[in-house]
Amino acid sequence: MNNLLISLENLVNEKVLLIALIALVAVTAVVCIICAAVTASKVKALANKPASVVVEAPKAQPLPAKVEEPVATEKVDDAVTFSSEKGQTLDEKYQALDAGMKNNYDQIASYASAVEGARKFKNLRYEEYKIGSLRIVRMLIKRGIVVCEFMMQNTNFKSYVAENKVSVKQSATVIKVVDSETVQVIKDTIDIVVKAIGEEREIKKQIAREKRKAKRENA
Repeated sequence: MNNLLISLENLVNEKVLLIALIALVAVTAVVCIICAAVTASKVKALANKPASVVVEAPKAQPLPAKVEEPVATEKVDDAVTFSSEKGQTLDEKYQALDAGMKNNYDQIASYASAVEGARKFKNLRYEEYKIGSLRIVRMLIKRGIVVCEFMMQNTNFKSYVAENKVSVKQSATVIKVVDSETVQVIKDTIDIVVKAIGEEREIKKQIAREKRKAKRENA
């Protein structure tokens, strides 16, 4: 009898465990089904959502360091050359003068050309008057101003140079015409230069006469 009871009790316990195991498997299956359904729903939602494209802006590259180029400067006399005058001819500069400065230029040119034996020489840069090879005056236009250049030397020094055949490089005497009073100074200077030229030519003639005389005496 006892054995029978024990057998029944064991049988009941086995059934209980079997039922519990079946229930656990059922619950697990339900959970899996629910998880699968949720996952499928999320996947479908993502598939229907328009894709957003993210464009990454290129990184800014550092700019190369700026190199300062050296600026070339040109020294002309004691002033800065204006670029507007670069390449202009004497006639173009003359046309750009105001009426007063044109009158100054014309007065000087007329006075120099009236000198006996004077000859006119002109190029793109200046106008010049000479007696033989000796300059009376050279006229230029710089930055809207008439400029006159003279080659002036002491007569005695000229004689010494001629007698000794010394090569001398002479700098010009420069006068800027700023008003009518300066024009008169230019005219007076032309008179001085012409007188000096006459004296120099006379000195050269005297030297030539003395050389011819010495040559005859030594013959």
